[in-house]
Amino acid sequence: MLQKNYTLTSAEVDRVSEDIALYLTQKKQKKEDIIKTRLNIETVMLYWLEHGFENKEFSVRFVKSFGRINIRLILAGESCNPMQNDNEELAEYMSMLQGNLGLTTGYEYNYGNNVYSVKLPMLSVGNNVKILLAIIASLLTWQISFFFPRDVVMAINTNVIDPTFSMLLSLIAAVATFLIFFNVCSAICGMGSLTTLSELGSVLMKRAQLHNVVWLVAGTGVAAVFFGVVDFSGGLTLNTLGDIYKMVLGIVPESILGPFVTGNTLQVLFLAACSGILLLILGQQINDFINVIHQINLFLMTAINYFCYFVPIMIYLSFTSILLNGGFDSVIDLWKIMAVTYGVGVVAIFGETLWTAWESKFNIKQHFNRVMPVTLLALTTASTSACLPLMTKTLSEEGVEDNYRDFALPFSQTIAVMGTVIGFPIAVLGLLSVYDQSISVSALIVNMLSYLLLSLTLPPVAGSGISVMTLLILQAGLPKEAVATYITIDLFMDMMETCCAKTSAINNVFACAKKAGKMN
Repeated sequence: MLQKNYTLTSAEVDRVSEDIALYLTQKKQKKEDIIKTRLNIETVMLYWLEHGFENKEFSVRFVKSFGRINIRLILAGESCNPMQNDNEELAEYMSMLQGNLGLTTGYEYNYGNNVYSVKLPMLSVGNNVKILLAIIASLLTWQISFFFPRDVVMAINTNVIDPTFSMLLSLIAAVATFLIFFNVCSAICGMGSLTTLSELGSVLMKRAQLHNVVWLVAGTGVAAVFFGVVDFSGGLTLNTLGDIYKMVLGIVPESILGPFVTGNTLQVLFLAACSGILLLILGQQINDFINVIHQINLFLMTAINYFCYFVPIMIYLSFTSILLNGGFDSVIDLWKIMAVTYGVGVVAIFGETLWTAWESKFNIKQHFNRVMPVTLLALTTASTSACLPLMTKTLSEEGVEDNYRDFALPFSQTIAVMGTVIGFPIAVLGLLSVYDQSISVSALIVNMLSYLLLSLTLPPVAGSGISVMTLLILQAGLPKEAVATYITIDLFMDMMETCCAKTSAINNVFACAKKAGKMN
């Protein structure tokens, strides 16, 4: 056990955070967990500072038991629980840290001391290793199957493996549909008012959406040419335009529950947007109901996060089924999807950064030097939480005003979705190629609208990308095996998508801050 004593001041917050980072680094904790822990501890110390404990002595105790590190903050004085407070946003943030980021937090008041603890997860096998082990287990199962009669093997596949995989797939798809609805409602309600969005976010929104559309068209165009699955036989005639118009009108559902039953993502988005705007207009009149919407959204995000634990199982089940049915070639073809994604992603990253430098008249070398550390961190961690402190620090050091940065950065991280507008069409068109299927021009255009809207409403939790891709893959008419085929490369796709998204977000803030005169 190690204990250090401090005085609670603004300057000491940074010192404590650095000491925690040093200790956890020496204990070989994951970089992502270190950043999450620092965010959590800093939030608690700032909360105590705001509640009259400035210049009070407190201790930080490091304890390790059963393979898990527990960090305890011990502060003498009246009871002051940072996990139960009147600041709704802070309470929800703390809950998110506990529920979605793998930290176990707790508070107790003992003998005149406030004791807040953060328990880190045990060091476990990384996602890459889990996926590799699942694939190896599938290969071993496949080889063992040759020692048994063929009819017995296929009976096990039909009656055990396929039904289990279908059950997990249906569970994820069902939760994902409701998650999209409540996430969009919650996001719209959280704007505060339409005036706030208009005054502070109009420039950020316009620029981000222009860039999103450009990269969506670029990603879709490259994928269409490379994979050759778009059926141009009918051309773009008046009938085709009529089909597109009918598909757009089909966004309006015939019943409220219909979209949730069929999993029609565009109809779900339409219902969510209408509901969210109505709730925003009513505002304080139904404040309790809006709080319920936020809580349901938080519950569903936490649930989707825990579905990640089933991913290796799903990979094992799907891979085993594919191998037993003789579909090994479809797995090998996945390298093409990753190659196109990374190729387009690299071009987009450099193109977006050059575009921003030219648009804002920044020095190109200097601008690349301040953006690339964020890009590399996003690529290596595939984590928004890990990138947030570095993005905040970079914007501050480069002169972006704090009040503008505090709004523009989280807002841009929501609307600047270059990674997913590139990744979604490449993944779907690539899987169509793997399974020898095609898509019409009219269907592709409508799907592009779906890719853009879903990218903007993608829930900010682990597992949400897989959930949304599940709906998109099934909507494209691909077999359920295609979902698990995609899951095997999801981690590598997510790394590049996160890399593109964070690059786009920080470039959006820099460009709009310069345009608005909010950058010194």
